Amino acid sequence: MNAADRNRDGRIHGEAEIDTLVALLDRIDGRADRRVTLVDGRGERTAAASALEAIQSADAQAPLLDLLKRARLAARHDPAVIFIGMQNDSARREIDGLRTRAPVLEVTDRADGAEVLRVGGRSFDLRQDGEVRRLCGGLGLPAATATRVGDAILGNRGGARRELASLAMLLAPGERGLPIASRLVVSGHGDGTSVFGHQDDQLADTDLMALALAMPRAAAQIEHVHMAACQHGWEPRMEHMRSAFPRLESMWGYTGFSPSGDVSVGHERIWERDTRRGDAAALDRRSVAGTHLSENAAVWTAARGFDGSHARELGIVMHEIVRAQPRLDAYLAGTRDLDAADLRTMYDLAQEVVQHTDARAGHQDEAFNDAAYQRRDQVLRLRFYDHVATRFAAEYAPQIERGYAALGLAAPNFAELSRGAAMGEIGKLRARLDSPPVPAAAVRLEELLVGGLVNLDERVIPTRWL
Repeated sequence: MNAADRNRDGRIHGEAEIDTLVALLDRIDGRADRRVTLVDGRGERTAAASALEAIQSADAQAPLLDLLKRARLAARHDPAVIFIGMQNDSARREIDGLRTRAPVLEVTDRADGAEVLRVGGRSFDLRQDGEVRRLCGGLGLPAATATRVGDAILGNRGGARRELASLAMLLAPGERGLPIASRLVVSGHGDGTSVFGHQDDQLADTDLMALALAMPRAAAQIEHVHMAACQHGWEPRMEHMRSAFPRLESMWGYTGFSPSGDVSVGHERIWERDTRRGDAAALDRRSVAGTHLSENAAVWTAARGFDGSHARELGIVMHEIVRAQPRLDAYLAGTRDLDAADLRTMYDLAQEVVQHTDARAGHQDEAFNDAAYQRRDQVLRLRFYDHVATRFAAEYAPQIERGYAALGLAAPNFAELSRGAAMGEIGKLRARLDSPPVPAAAVRLEELLVGGLVNLDERVIPTRWL
């Protein structure tokens, strides 16, 4: 700061001081090309980035990023990609694939799934609200902004506070006026409204948007987003997400199921190549044609608008859903063996409704929308019923044991029962409850079994379990 502040007024302004700043950054960077590397090949911030941050802190009123642009200093932050990976195993493969092309700033879970974030020499237990507040207070942001960031992190109810806090740390320099990585990837399982993994972590789209709205200067620097998750490419979904990132130039997603494994890596590398060019118009979903699930790829660009599959006319989709309803009822009742292919088709239909422009709040009544989301959630849980039953039995083992013991009965192992057998056992229990007296523990058990295994309610079987 002092070296560039030639007139010692505590600010960087005027052509002479800007030229001195450029020369100083060139010296720190090790080149004399008026270009500054802010992120190195390992995704780490460089000494030049730290110097810029120190100057911004010393001169909080200086629009430093604008000064550097006027000085024609090409800050090389564009190649970096922020990668939020909700599934550690697949995320590692995707990160490694992207790192052959660009620096990656990774936001992933700990191997043990703990909500702990280590910053410098201190660990923050993010399960504790106070620890979240202390972390946000150390981001160098105005108090009101730090409070909003903390509110956004604390608003997560899906075990993803660590991911949100890590992202906030990467965005904080941008909120202070410094350049940050302009590209973002969010990867994991998706249901159209959230992205989740295998360690009880669920990042709702509204969580991501809340953090972006809490840090508007940083969010305004995000230019390209890739949602590498199922059901996040529908046009209304993209429109909703774009509202939090006002200067987006492009967005990539999938109208239906998204690819995984090597195919996913290939799609992301093509996206990285085309967004690195600085011309969002180069992004084209046909560039992945011929790969698995390429027909589901969807792209929005500021230049061309939305390019992808649209939901069909709502009346046509609802007609198909009505025709499929007897089969769904039979699956739910346990009178028909679960058919993976049929349930996959039903899930596509359910998503086509909830992602439909005409099915959004305000276009249909509340009862229609509630039924649409309930159908989606039930079909999703039926598709993974073996996993659902196993997790349900483990998580609620004490309540199951107490309820059956109160009736003098041995508890069945719901983890080992088919859906039909489970519905039979629940039917026997409910018949037993018709004969008073009924112990309170048995009543609570009935409510748990009906809400969880019978109705497959998201409140009993959260999406992050899947």
